[in-house]
Amino acid sequence: MRERKLSQAIRCSLENFGEFDYIDDKAGNAVRHVRIFPLYAIHVFHKLSER
Repeated sequence: MRERKLSQAIRCSLENFGEFDYIDDKAGNAVRHVRIFPLYAIHVFHKLSER
């Protein structure tokens, strides 16, 4: 996210659905927002990402 100067990202993992914000102190205190999608839900990813 830092390299591409992104403020939002989606992470696919074994975790349940979730999201969190964090402050990237190595990028001038930029606020980053990450949404988590479980791997089992990838097949409906395009529908869920529109929320």
